[in-house]
Amino acid sequence: MEQNQKTNELEAEVNRLSEQLTECKETLRAITSGEVDALVVNTPMGDQVFTLQGADTVYRTAIENINEGAITVSAEGIILYSNRYFSTMMQTGLNRVMGSSIFEYIVPESVELFQTLLKQNGHGEVRFRSRLGHNVPAFVSVKKLHLDSLDSVCVMITDLTRQKRSEELIRQGAMIQSILAQSPNAVIVCDESGTITYASSSAHHIFGHHLLGKTFDEISGNLRISKERPSFSSIKSGSFQPDTTTVFGMQNGSLQHFLLRSTQFCSDKPLGYVITLTNVTALKEAEQLKDDFIGMVSHEIRTPLTVLIGALGVAMSEGVTPEDSSAMLQDALEGAESLEQIVTNLVELSRYQSDRINLHKEFIDIGALVRDFGKRRLTKIASNRLIFEISDSLGRVKADRVRIDLILLNLLSNAVKYSPEESKIKVRVIREDGNVVISVIDNGVGIPIEQQATLFTPFTRLENIRRPAKGLGLGLLVCKRLVEAHGGKIWVESKPGEGSTFSFTLPLG
Repeated sequence: MEQNQKTNELEAEVNRLSEQLTECKETLRAITSGEVDALVVNTPMGDQVFTLQGADTVYRTAIENINEGAITVSAEGIILYSNRYFSTMMQTGLNRVMGSSIFEYIVPESVELFQTLLKQNGHGEVRFRSRLGHNVPAFVSVKKLHLDSLDSVCVMITDLTRQKRSEELIRQGAMIQSILAQSPNAVIVCDESGTITYASSSAHHIFGHHLLGKTFDEISGNLRISKERPSFSSIKSGSFQPDTTTVFGMQNGSLQHFLLRSTQFCSDKPLGYVITLTNVTALKEAEQLKDDFIGMVSHEIRTPLTVLIGALGVAMSEGVTPEDSSAMLQDALEGAESLEQIVTNLVELSRYQSDRINLHKEFIDIGALVRDFGKRRLTKIASNRLIFEISDSLGRVKADRVRIDLILLNLLSNAVKYSPEESKIKVRVIREDGNVVISVIDNGVGIPIEQQATLFTPFTRLENIRRPAKGLGLGLLVCKRLVEAHGGKIWVESKPGEGSTFSFTLPLG
């Protein structure tokens, strides 16, 4: 009897617990499906009402109003939920976002990264593309949602467009600062009152340090100026002529030419002026060199032309004896040869400067060419002054016959010019280390060691103690260019009072 009673009590307890379990399951189902708005829970403090829909409303309101995109995405990439911020980022309506694929909004280069984030609950920078085709850089954070009925993830998307734009502006600003710092032009920025707000390193080099806060007139007043002083008021009013060259006297005593330009910069209103100073001293010196060169060429060409025209005029006059006529024609020929040499050197130098030297090489007997040179140039170099020392079995060289002739002419002309009139000039040709070495040796005044380094530069003329130096000072430079074009080298050995030896090599063919 007692056993049956216990069994009945247990069955009753099981039934009661089963009913409670069923009630709990139904409650959970109702909560999950949204059918229940509130729960009444019996607590020690009495019955408490918990409003489920109110909590969900707060959550949804927060998600809808945050300044970040928030979406729920299925395992297949379908957008199950989106807040309005994300649809605004994608420049489309919320109804078009819901149910679409997230991959429609991701640029191809970021798809693989986003797929990895979906699998790993990770975060990273992903680039989206809006419906209107605009790129949207974003920081994405992915978190899996643990729901029984659906495998999905929550994706939070932070728009980085403004941040990227700010970073780009900072980068551009740093780049501009770097450009200005390395620019050879001096750049000074002044406000509307003429106070300096920025100065480049080149400006500091010209005007000194501690320029910020000073006025433009104050710093320019510290330099000696050989022309009209540019004032800020003249720059501001426009009375100071643009692209004006101003000469500043520098602290080291030198005069430097600067081209001054100014530009007003504005936003909604005028903000100030950018003043640039470009050092054009080298350009001015080049212009002066050009003017000097033109004057020198004019003089050097005029001299042989005068001789040529004068000699021919006398030779053609009536009553001139055959002997005098022959002498005049000889003078005319020498003038013509001098003129030819000047023009030829100018042409060769011009060809080199424009990279247009074309050598017409052929295999030549260099010994025979050197011997023949004296016979062809008797009017320029007296044959009784030349001594030839030419080794046997020199071999052949591959060279431009006309250019080798010009090299010899320039070297021998200098030997005649800088040595006594009756002294001998030796031309030596030897074979050495796979090259032919040709040397022109004179007994002239010699060349100081400190002047030898500049011999093969333009317009170098040594003053002859016996008579004024003639020529443009281009002959040795032309020799150097032509020898190097043949693959050889040229040099000088000289001592004052002991003459000079100019030598050059030509590779054996």
